[in-house]
Amino acid sequence: LKRNQDEKRSLAAYPGDDTVNNTADDRCDTAFAAYDGATSDESAFTYDSITPDSSTWPDGDRSLVCVAYKPTSQYPGGAAVNYSIKGSVQ
Repeated sequence: LKRNQDEKRSLAAYPGDDTVNNTADDRCDTAFAAYDGATSDESAFTYDSITPDSSTWPDGDRSLVCVAYKPTSQYPGGAAVNYSIKGSVQ
């Protein structure tokens, strides 16, 4: 039964970049706030997401990775930190 569900899921048409990105933003927003203790709008940290696209979707790729980072003027793509942001409410 699981194999049949996986096959059906992999055959589903790609819902489009906007749908995938909006779903990723919603899920990452929720996960970020639960992990950090503050929303990304309130935090010194933000996040980016890695999502499937139209080329990986047909193979069954439904993975979403949310990556939190601390943007700074020197490192807009993320400054290295040596601590966990879990529960930091920063």
